[in-house]
Formats: sequence, structure tokens, C-alpha cells
Amino acid sequence: MKFMPLLLIPLLLFSACKCRNEGSSAVTISLDKDSTVVEPKEPLTLSLALSDSPITYSLDKPAELRVSFFVQWPYRSIWEGESSSGALYEFFIERDGERVFHHIPAGGMMTVMTPVEIPGGSPIIYSETIALEPELFQTAGEYRLGATFYASKQTVTVPLLVSF
Repeated sequence: MKFMPLLLIPLLLFSACKCRNEGSSAVTISLDKDSTVVEPKEPLTLSLALSDSPITYSLDKPAELRVSFFVQWPYRSIWEGESSSGALYEFFIERDGERVFHHIPAGGMMTVMTPVEIPGGSPIIYSETIALEPELFQTAGEYRLGATFYASKQTVTVPLLVSF
């Protein structure tokens, strides 16, 4: 009987996991509404938003996630930088610190130095519609939606809540 508690721990952990099963027909994705603007703020202020939240989609076809990435230079001058690829940014999704998805806009695979200028004042908005395959979300819980702006080497992430 000494080993009984050790046997119960894996059973409790397994029952606490809210995994997608064959009977699941839909996934709901929502952005934590308290997380629209996130650090870092130096040198640029970065933020992420979803066009629709929450999003519910069927597991028999890819979901379309419309993401907007805001880049702002808060001063009256012009911020100048350089991106080492044809893309200025990328989007990604992480689960427990592991990247499970990433999206680079068209032309992003070219290795060409691209000059970048961000005028002060209003943010520059980069919007993409990303197709997410149904098998991407295997477990419910918190994922992280993120974007990296290559020219400033900054990354911003926000909580992405997934439920079945």
C-alpha cells in the first residue's frame, strides 16, 4: 500500500487534461481582452489584436484567424531600421514555450536587406488572415499568440484561450 499514492498521481494528471477527442466538433479561440497592448515598448511599441474574438470553428476545415499587428514609434521623428529578410514580421503560436505554428507573409523567405521606416505618431498596422489547421489545437488551455518585428528584433505575445 506504500505505492498507492504514486499510482494515483498519473491518473489525476490524465483526468485533468482537457484533450480534444474524436467526439469534439468545434474549437473556440479567444484573445484575453485584458491583453491588447503588451511590452516591450523600446524602441517601438508593439501590440496584437484579433478581428473577431471569440472565434468558433469546425474541426473538419481550417479556421481563419484574422490578426492585426500594430507597430508604433511614439516620437515625432522617424524610426529607421533594417530587416534581414523580405518579410518585416512573422506571427506564431506557442504552447508551454514550444512553437506549434508560425506564419511568415509572402515574400518573407527571401534573404535581402530591407530598409524600414516607421514615422512617429499613428501605428503602422500589418494585417493577415492565417489558416489554422484543425489538428493544431490538441488540448484546451492557454496558448500564446505572438508576433516578431524583424527590424527592431522585438517580440510581443498575448494569451490565446482555446476550449472545446
